[in-house]
Amino acid sequence: MAVIFEIGNVTTTAHGISEYANVLLCLRTWVPGFQYTKQYKMKRWDGKMNLFAGETFPTGLLPDVLKKMESNKLDYVLNDVRFIEPLTLGPTTVPLRSYQDDAIRDAFGHVYLGTWWPRGVIKLPTGSGKTELAAAMIDMAQVPTMFLVHRQDLVAQAIERFQKYNLNVGGLGTFDQNLVTVCTVQSLMSWDMKFEKKYVDSEGVKTFRSDDWLHQKKQKQKLRSQDIKDILLDVHQVFIDEAHLIATKPENMTLMNKALTLMPNAYMRWGLTATPFLREQLYDWALEGSTGPCIVDISNRELIDAGFLSDCAVDMYMMPKGASMPKSWPECYEHGIVAYKPRNEKVIECLSLYPSPTLILVNKIGHGTLLEQMAARAGKNIPFVHGSSGKAERGEVLADLKRGAIDGVIASTIWDEGVNAPSIKSIILAGAGKSEIKNLQRLGRGLRTSPGKTILHLIDFIDVGTKILKQHSDSRKQYWKDQGFQVNILR
Repeated sequence: MAVIFEIGNVTTTAHGISEYANVLLCLRTWVPGFQYTKQYKMKRWDGKMNLFAGETFPTGLLPDVLKKMESNKLDYVLNDVRFIEPLTLGPTTVPLRSYQDDAIRDAFGHVYLGTWWPRGVIKLPTGSGKTELAAAMIDMAQVPTMFLVHRQDLVAQAIERFQKYNLNVGGLGTFDQNLVTVCTVQSLMSWDMKFEKKYVDSEGVKTFRSDDWLHQKKQKQKLRSQDIKDILLDVHQVFIDEAHLIATKPENMTLMNKALTLMPNAYMRWGLTATPFLREQLYDWALEGSTGPCIVDISNRELIDAGFLSDCAVDMYMMPKGASMPKSWPECYEHGIVAYKPRNEKVIECLSLYPSPTLILVNKIGHGTLLEQMAARAGKNIPFVHGSSGKAERGEVLADLKRGAIDGVIASTIWDEGVNAPSIKSIILAGAGKSEIKNLQRLGRGLRTSPGKTILHLIDFIDVGTKILKQHSDSRKQYWKDQGFQVNILR
């Protein structure tokens, strides 16, 4: 008997699949960190999660399921019930580079199973203009669009960029009137769809007591839960910015899935990222399930060779081994990275060896504070920005950097993504670490071109204090080589 796959925009239902246990297991994999959970230690759970829930799974994973069906020589029938409206693409006034134009053509022209399949991951390097690409796609399609970001401070930034191209854009407070609405997943899910009444102003969502509402009756727009649901039903296109962050924990993965379920008629679903599918299998599946496979793949090297990004030279300084270090990872990181005097002194020395402005990236607040003090004693004006600095302060520092008023910036992970600073000529990776995603995102802070900048200098370190620090350094060295960069080992 053939399995019938009923294909929807969000999920696909496989009628009759329960007879085939081996197919049901094709989307079952380990949950990262399972070995540390109480349930696993007490042998109440095997540490795995199955994205094939009953007979339903995310539509983006349909190719994986069908592959499994075919490898087992099982018959199936496809019943496509997706909501899809006829779409006529118009011109756009957004200026596009050749590779952006090609990416849009590939995305809107994507076909699977012999039918139009407008969904998938668009992989473009950091600094290549992903927001401009999205703006052009929104302009061309002219359908209600949701643009999801992962941090609140990125909402205003994206709105400003879209306004630059005269798109009708806004936040949640006016999203029934927008061509494109920008918000975080958390903000979208904070709308109580069942019980509360929400009163909305231009600054966002607020809940008022009855007496407050009576006082502000003329100024506020009242939206009941059903109104919100109806508006979300009209969304036909969804962008997920920095889509590699769609799942960093199982609970975040669930949150994103719920948010996307609120827009069941969004037949166009795009993930924008420079670093897709570099996490554990479960999180890669979460990304693919929400959007689809990678349908546009453009590398740093392609854009460097074409002159759209700066080239990069990597210098890795060999650190002395020093005294014996503790074995636990937190103490090892503290002694071998944060408080290791020879390493921090080399960071400060590099401020004079390489062109400025310089971006020094750290993982720990204490490390950034220490380096800021050391830089000041060396006569360098390099402020430290982090999550607690405040939006206004961070914006001021970024403005000073762009106009050349400071020698550089020390930044915590708050600047790993979403910061446009093309004037940066040198990056010092003071924080170490092995995450390929994080390091490639950090690299992207400096690859943008700017006047007078011929090459980006990336300064890294080979740490040999312990086996794990050495392994992390070796991993980073391999990342840089894989990107096609020349890596110089210095002492």
